[in-house]
Amino acid sequence: MSLRQPGSSIKPISVYAPALEYGVITPNSVFEDKPINYNGWSPKNAYSGFRGGLSIKAAVKISTNTIAVQVLDKLGVDRSFNFLKNRLGITTLVDGRTVNGKVYTDKTLASLGLGGLTDGVTVFEMAGAYSAFANEGVYIKPHTFSKVLDKNGKTILEADTSGTVAMGKQTATQMLELLAGVTTPGGTGSEAVITGMQTLGKTGSTDNNCDRWFIGMTPYYVGAVWYGFDIPKSMHFSYNPAVRIWTKVMTGIHSGLPSKKFDINYSNVRTTGGVTIKVCSVSGLLPSDACVDENGNSTVIYKNVPYGGGPHETCSAAHHTNQPPAGGGTGGENGAPVSENGENAGQTEPPAAETEPAAGDNPEGGAEPSVNEAPPPAAE
Repeated sequence: MSLRQPGSSIKPISVYAPALEYGVITPNSVFEDKPINYNGWSPKNAYSGFRGGLSIKAAVKISTNTIAVQVLDKLGVDRSFNFLKNRLGITTLVDGRTVNGKVYTDKTLASLGLGGLTDGVTVFEMAGAYSAFANEGVYIKPHTFSKVLDKNGKTILEADTSGTVAMGKQTATQMLELLAGVTTPGGTGSEAVITGMQTLGKTGSTDNNCDRWFIGMTPYYVGAVWYGFDIPKSMHFSYNPAVRIWTKVMTGIHSGLPSKKFDINYSNVRTTGGVTIKVCSVSGLLPSDACVDENGNSTVIYKNVPYGGGPHETCSAAHHTNQPPAGGGTGGENGAPVSENGENAGQTEPPAAETEPAAGDNPEGGAEPSVNEAPPPAAE
């Protein structure tokens, strides 16, 4: 299958889903859309200028690049890379490759935050990864057949439709909530409308508009569309052709099916328990190289936080100016001491079972659609 650059269509699976899963953000966390610089690299938005403070919901709706990169920076490229590869079945990522003395890797903010990968992805695997959001966090490897029978009706091949838990149910539900904004007025995928069906999804484009994407879903199916040329060539549209193709194909597929909406209902989602993350015991923030005490010992501990909770600010040397006395509480999200009576508080080694929760012909160019069935979440 052809490899294509995903652009912003990678953000939900490389940035936002793992950041929710690890407690780095919530859907309502606010980050600032502003000029940022990482070792001389300053990501820009597809739209002109910057819009100040935006919630994660708003940032996903209009595909804000600066916020996606900031979230990824706090999440960490290793966790993002591993989440894509080990939980969501993206097999084409490059950990490290040396060609003529030059090292290539996808473990960078630009690659994982904005979708500029070394090789790219396939529409097949992108459809499979997104299906985990509609399957309550369960990833099922995409397949092109259900079973093959011989002339006597005996099964000779059958697809493996067993799944693995890629993320918690709450993370999956929160991702549905974020993707729902993309297809509403003002969102980058607002043309993805199927009468009687709720549609969610994410658009994507690359430099010079050489690639256009839409990966969308309904309570029945997930579909991924890439639009472009075999040999990358700039395209100029006043709309996203991938969205229009997706809408036309999926409208036909859904003909005759009962109207349905997603069950995005937080009363049906487990809100107790959580995930275990690393924090600085002084500030309660995400750890950095500054997290050492006056003797050079690490102040990083493991702490259990609710799904979707946890700090998103990173600790700095300034947070260590006034350290609490030995035996004092760990720092809260804003640096205030809190009691260490919570589960896993103060642990310097990760809990054995909870470090990660147990684990979805055109004149202008060609389109490659892929559809993966996604059963709707069951109401509890």
